[in-house]
Parts: sequence; structure tokens; C-alpha cells
Amino acid sequence: MQVSKYMKRILLSLSILILQSHAHASALQDIIKCSKGDPLACDHTGMLFENGKGTKQNIDKAKRYYKKSCTLGDGTGCDHLAHLLQKEQKYISASNYYLTGCHLNYANACCDLALLYKKGNGVNLDYKKAKQYYKKACSLGNKTSCKDYAYLDRNGI
Repeated sequence: MQVSKYMKRILLSLSILILQSHAHASALQDIIKCSKGDPLACDHTGMLFENGKGTKQNIDKAKRYYKKSCTLGDGTGCDHLAHLLQKEQKYISASNYYLTGCHLNYANACCDLALLYKKGNGVNLDYKKAKQYYKKACSLGNKTSCKDYAYLDRNGI
């Protein structure tokens, strides 16, 4: 049996609609979970708004959901919010959220904070603090930070 081009287009359109409705349902579930205090759902909702997946892209909403995730104790949300703030060149605010994420033992936040200290963005240039945060990120499993820590250590910092 041969399927006509017209029928293939209809099937493709239906498939897309089904996928979109599933994405909307999933996003709605995360919004509900977030409203009930689930920090991971808040972070996931922030990513959906940041990337425009299953919803229209909205950076302000993404930042609100990341902030809520961070406030609820998820270091990933802190790190994601800090990235958006850093893109806006709000380095001081970004450094505060990286620090919070690092205190919550999220390795990437420690690594990102170390990089700010290494470059002096939003914080005073401070190789010793950079090394300190690279060491913590390394101990939390961030392999890149282990290399950066070793480099600073080899150079007497």
C-alpha cells in the first residue's frame, strides 16, 4: 500500500501536534511541581523558558524560575541564573549566585566562580580564591577544575 504525499503531510502534522501537546503538558506539570516547592522542577521550567522549548522563550521568566530553584536549595538553578546574569554583564550578581550554588555543592557553580576570580569579572582579581574554588569544584567531580587547580598550583599560586 502506497501512502500519498498528502497523507504523509497530514501524518507529519499530527505527529508534530502530539509532540507539542506532550511538551506543553510536561511544562505544565513542572510549573505545578515548582509551585509546590520542587526545586528541580523550577530549574527545568527555567530551562524551558530560557530555550523556548514547549513555550515561547522568555528570559525574565527563566530567571524567576531559576531564582526560585536556587532559593529552594538547588545549586543548578543558582548556576543557571548566574549564567544569564553574566550574559547581561551583571557580574556582581552573577558572582553572588555562583557563590550560592557553590555553597550548595554544585561543582559547575564553583568552577564558574573560580573563573570570575581568575579574570576579575564582578569580583577582584584573586588567583588564590580562584584556586580555592577550583579545588572545591574538583573535589565535587568537575574534571576541568582539577586541571585548572593543578595549573595554578604548579605556578605557585
